[in-house]
Amino acid sequence: MTFIVTPSQMRAIDQDTIQNDVDRGFYYMGCAAKALFEEVHHLCGIHGWRHITIFCGTGNNGGDGVYLAWLLRRAGYAVLPLCLGTVRTAEGAAAVRLYEKTYGKIDILSHTEDLSQLPPTDVYIEALLGTGAVGPVRGRVAPCVAHMNRSNRPVIAVDSPAGVDAATAEVYPGALQASWTLSLGFPRVGHYFTDTSVLGRCICRVLPYPKEIVQRHGDSVYLLDENRVTAAIPRRQDRGSKYDHGVLFSFTGSPGMTGAAVLSARAAFRSGCGMVYAALPEDSFSAMTFGCMETVCIPRVLPVTTWKNEEPLATALRRSTARLVGCGLSRDPRIAEEIRTFCSLYPTQLVLDADGLTAFAGHDELLRQLDTPILTPHAGEWQRLFGPLPPYGTEWISRVSHVAQSYGCVLVLKGMPTLIGAPTGEVFLSTYGNSALATAGTGDVLAGCIAAFRAQGCNSLNAALAGVALHGRGAELFADEQGEHALRASDLPSYIGRAIHHTLSGTSDPASPLP
Repeated sequence: MTFIVTPSQMRAIDQDTIQNDVDRGFYYMGCAAKALFEEVHHLCGIHGWRHITIFCGTGNNGGDGVYLAWLLRRAGYAVLPLCLGTVRTAEGAAAVRLYEKTYGKIDILSHTEDLSQLPPTDVYIEALLGTGAVGPVRGRVAPCVAHMNRSNRPVIAVDSPAGVDAATAEVYPGALQASWTLSLGFPRVGHYFTDTSVLGRCICRVLPYPKEIVQRHGDSVYLLDENRVTAAIPRRQDRGSKYDHGVLFSFTGSPGMTGAAVLSARAAFRSGCGMVYAALPEDSFSAMTFGCMETVCIPRVLPVTTWKNEEPLATALRRSTARLVGCGLSRDPRIAEEIRTFCSLYPTQLVLDADGLTAFAGHDELLRQLDTPILTPHAGEWQRLFGPLPPYGTEWISRVSHVAQSYGCVLVLKGMPTLIGAPTGEVFLSTYGNSALATAGTGDVLAGCIAAFRAQGCNSLNAALAGVALHGRGAELFADEQGEHALRASDLPSYIGRAIHHTLSGTSDPASPLP
């Protein structure tokens, strides 16, 4: 699994690994520069670039830039490295000596340099500050960034664009507008919450830091990747019946909101669930039958305290291996009371979404009594349950971790990225999906997908991880065919089925490390 770190954690990992050993530091700078070279060389091949200008700062980020310049010159590119001053770090100075021994002195930009007189270039590379700098670009960095921003040429940022806080995702005035960001070591948490108009396409290259050092300094925050998703998907039984592939009891829908129940049921079937029982008002049966004819509709007779003796509800509940609650149930206070009662009577294998979550607002003690439920709030539902979210998206990670531990739940905070918190305190960050998911009903589809995996025997965490990733991957597959504007939630379940097939057969593209 790939760790996600803050800039300060990355510095600690770097320092603990190198331990003031210049040779070791230069080795890791070489690893970084070679990774940069591979990515830049690949982009040059795609776009036909031959002339490259690299702005280098005076720290290790600048050293990376100088080392990269040496590798690019050696590969035959026309490279102009420009330094803001003498590189101060020992590793960076070694990179300068390597370059100058082979190709001569590196130009040092003067305070009065007219950057408009620089020779034409195909692409700029910004290696001025890296992830450690915080605040607006200033001093000698500012005119370099301004020049790149107005150049109308593509710009590649090394580690992080100047003027972007890689810890909080704050974008300061005058920040570089990168076309690509090449992040080195481990992904920086702030990049997942930074607008792509500033960050561009972000690619992370993981470097070979010792695992024990990474674990010592990193939090338990991970990128949700293809390997983890593949391992989480339940496998089919060759001789299994529908009851062997998961039976979902769906306590969803209400007059005017039956569509939510339909969408979740369709998603459950497309995610491999063998059977779905839906407890619905009888006047919703026709809508469910039309929208998902495979679903077994059961009259929803209230109160829920009678269900253990009321057929066919009792049989459906006895057979069920997971229970989905919410998805269009309504916020009627009487229904909210029935939801809380139902969850108290059947506290295991629960997935709570939408109105199923809102019913527990102000009832923390009841929510804590449930057995590892899966909660799937968006930001508004989160605030009703757990209070305001912090101002920075990067701070949401610690809040998700805290709440998941405190409530003993698996918590799916929906968004871009989506955060999945485990009762152990681990947090997984998913970049699967796209703007196509920003349409009514896709949350119901996600709930049905997660509930299906829970019904098929996944533990709560694996069900959430697989559901989030495949739901997002389904949207990506749709967009590959029709773009991101046209998706309706009812389109999505069939693409989830395709996403499962592609993932298990190894034909899907790996999730990109960063948006």
